[in-house]
Amino acid sequence: MWAFAGLLSALFLGIYDIFKKTSLNGNAVMPVLFFATLTSTFIFLPVVVGSLFFPETFSAIGLYSPKLDFAQHLQVFLKSVIVVSSWILAFLQ
Repeated sequence: MWAFAGLLSALFLGIYDIFKKTSLNGNAVMPVLFFATLTSTFIFLPVVVGSLFFPETFSAIGLYSPKLDFAQHLQVFLKSVIVVSSWILAFLQ
C-alpha cells in the first residue's frame, strides 16, 4: 500500500514539475508563482471553508482541516517564504 502511495506521489510531483517548468518557459517567475498559488487556494478553499462550517461531515470523509494557532500560522508563513525564495533562486536567470 505504501509503495503504491509513494509511486503515485512521485507521479504527481513529476507532473507538477513538468507543468511548472513549462509555464515558466518564456514567462516571469513571480506572475507564474502568483497564479500557481491562486489556483491552489481555489482548490483547497472548499476544504477549509467546509471544515469551518461542517466539521463533522468533513471529518467523516477525511477532509477535515483543523484551525491553526498563531505559531502554526508563522510556520506556514516561513514555509511560504522558503518556497518563494526557492522559486526565485532556481528560475531567475
